[in-house]
Amino acid sequence: MSYNATEQAAIDRLKTKYNSNAYDPATNPGGFANDGHQENFPAALEDTGTVGQAVGDKADEAAASEATATTQAGIATTKAGEATASEATATTQAGIATTKAGEAAASEATATTGQRAAAIAQAGIATTKAGEAAASEATATTQAGIATTKAGEAATSETNATTKAGEAATSETNAGNSALAAAGSASDADDAAAAAVAALAAANLPAPIVNDRVLVTEGGAYVFKTFEEAKALLLPGTAGECRLEKDGANLRLNPYNGNLLTIDGAAYTIPAAGVALAATGLTIDTDHYIYAYMNSSTMTLEASTTAHATDATTGVEIKTGDSTRTLVGLARPIAGPAWVDSETQRFVRSWFNRKASHCLNAFTTARSTTATSWSEVHTEIRCEFLAWSDEVVAGNLNSYAFVNGSNMVYHGISFDGGDVETGASASLFGSTGGAIGGAVSKSGLSEGYHYATLSAYTAPGFTCTFGHLDNVAGLSLTVGL
Repeated sequence: MSYNATEQAAIDRLKTKYNSNAYDPATNPGGFANDGHQENFPAALEDTGTVGQAVGDKADEAAASEATATTQAGIATTKAGEATASEATATTQAGIATTKAGEAAASEATATTGQRAAAIAQAGIATTKAGEAAASEATATTQAGIATTKAGEAATSETNATTKAGEAATSETNAGNSALAAAGSASDADDAAAAAVAALAAANLPAPIVNDRVLVTEGGAYVFKTFEEAKALLLPGTAGECRLEKDGANLRLNPYNGNLLTIDGAAYTIPAAGVALAATGLTIDTDHYIYAYMNSSTMTLEASTTAHATDATTGVEIKTGDSTRTLVGLARPIAGPAWVDSETQRFVRSWFNRKASHCLNAFTTARSTTATSWSEVHTEIRCEFLAWSDEVVAGNLNSYAFVNGSNMVYHGISFDGGDVETGASASLFGSTGGAIGGAVSKSGLSEGYHYATLSAYTAPGFTCTFGHLDNVAGLSLTVGL
C-alpha cells in the first residue's frame, strides 16, 4: 500500500509510539514489529491503513470539488468573452447605422424628388439597423450579466472547494490525533500490564482482571484466561455448589450456594435453569446413581447402576473407573418408569447440600397380629427411603394398641424386616388398650434402598391389634433423614 505525504506523516507519528520500528502492512497488518514481536494497534483503530484510507477519501473529495469549481470558472470566463464580442459587434453595427443615416441626410439635402424618396428609404433601413444594433447590445448586456452570475457561482464553488479541503485537513489532523491518543493508551495499558506482571511475579500471586481476563499461573508461567478457564485452574476439585431435586416429572440439578461443579478436575458453571434428567428407559425399583458430565460444552446428567468411588487426584466422588462423571445424587424409579419423592417414598437424594427430610406413613385401618416372634404387622406402614452410607436415620413410633385379654404386647421399629432396633417396648394391655410409642436411631445402613416398619408379637393364643376399637387408624411411623 502506498501513502501520500499527509498519510505517511500520520503513520510516522504512530511509529514513535512503537520504538520507531518500521511498519510493514504485508507482514503485520494490525501493528508494528517491535524487538522481535508484534505490537498490535488498539482494536479501535484496527490498522493504519484504515486511518490513511479515511484521510485519503476526504482529500479526494476536496480535490474533486476544486476541479469542478475550476471548470465552472472557465465556462464563466468563456461566456464573458462571448458577451464582450457580442457587445463589440453591436457597437460596430451602430456605427455603420449612424454613417448610413448621415449619408442619407446628405443625399436628401441635394437630391431630386426621386433621390429624396430613395434617401428616405435608406434612412428607414438605417433606423432599423440601429434598432437591431440596440437589441444586440441589450442581448450582449444580458449575456454579460449571465456571465457575471456564472463567475459568482464559480467563485462560490471555489470557496466551497476550499472549505472541503479545509475539512479534509481537519479530519486528517483529528485522525492523526486519535491515532496518537489510542497508541498512547495502548502503550500505557501495556506498561501497566507489564508492571502488574512484574509485581505479581515478585509476590508469586495471581493478577487482577485486565480487559475481562484473569492473569493466572499455568505450567509455571503467567497467562491470561477467561473467567471459566481461570475458575477451572484456581478451583480444582473443590466445587459442589448444587443440589439434586425432583422437579415435575424430571430430576433437576440446580445451583445452590454458588453455581460451580467440579468435573474431571475442572470447575464448570451449572446453568441457572439447572440440568434436567427424565426417567425414560430406566429399570424400575432399581437404585441409580446420578452423575454429571460435560457433553462438549453442555453439562449433562446420566443415570447409572455403576457405584461411585473417590478420585485419587481430586478427592471428588466419581463414577467408578470414569473421572469424567461426577456423582451428584441417587434416585430410584418406580413403575412408569417415573421419579418419585414423597412422604412415603423418599427416592431422590442429593449428594451435595443434602437437606433434612422425613418419611411419614400410617395404617389406613386397625391392623392385628398373632405372631409370637418379631414380625412386621403390615406392609402399608412402611416408610421407604434411600440412604447414603454415612447417614444416621431416626425413627419414631406413635400408636394405640390392645390385646384380646390381659397380656403383653411387644412392639418396636425395624429396618428392612430385620430385628427390632434397641429401644423396643413391652406393654401390658387388656381389651381396653393403651398408647404406645418408641424412638430409635440407626447408623451403618448400606447405601441405597431401605424401609422402616412396625414389628410386634404377643403371647401364644392372643391377638394384638394396633388402632382404636372402632377400627380408626391409630399408628404413625416417622423416619428422619
